[in-house]
Amino acid sequence: MTNQEEKIAKAALTVFTRYGIGRATMSDIAKEAGLVRQTLYTVYSSKDDVLCAAIRHFSQQSLSAIQQDWSRENDLGEKLDIYFEQSVVRFFAAIQASPDAAEMMSGYNAAGKAEIAKMRLKKVTAIAEIFAPFKTPILAAGLTVDQLADFFQSASMNLRYDAEDETHLRSLFAALKVTVLSLVGTDP
Repeated sequence: MTNQEEKIAKAALTVFTRYGIGRATMSDIAKEAGLVRQTLYTVYSSKDDVLCAAIRHFSQQSLSAIQQDWSRENDLGEKLDIYFEQSVVRFFAAIQASPDAAEMMSGYNAAGKAEIAKMRLKKVTAIAEIFAPFKTPILAAGLTVDQLADFFQSASMNLRYDAEDETHLRSLFAALKVTVLSLVGTDP
């Protein structure tokens, strides 16, 4: 992503959170980015393109932060905690702070949902990498590493919609974490 594309993606996140995706305009995004509308259109031809860029930017930033933190940890439980804090708690807090943030995080439309699906696969791949050292007990449980990674990512992300508040969210995650650590044979 170029500096200008990143600047626009960040501005779009702000505008989409402030107004909602449906009410946000290209003019709002251009203004927030400090650009004229025509310059925005030379970079992104539609609001859908901006939405996808914003989703891609936010998701990639999140995944990069997670992987950087993981590189400093050896313990699987700690790595699961990092993923939870960066991917789940952060989203949950954003949804609680702004109902329009949920619209963004769901993808809003077909283009946004497709972009979220791509980024989801990147997260599942990253999670599979931290589960790979535990391949033997995962296979013994009748799963593949990829299946467990897919399950963990889906389950942890869906907790944010089921939780009544942050305390409940953390309680739900604690159960998921213990389940995964028990399955791979690590002391929870």
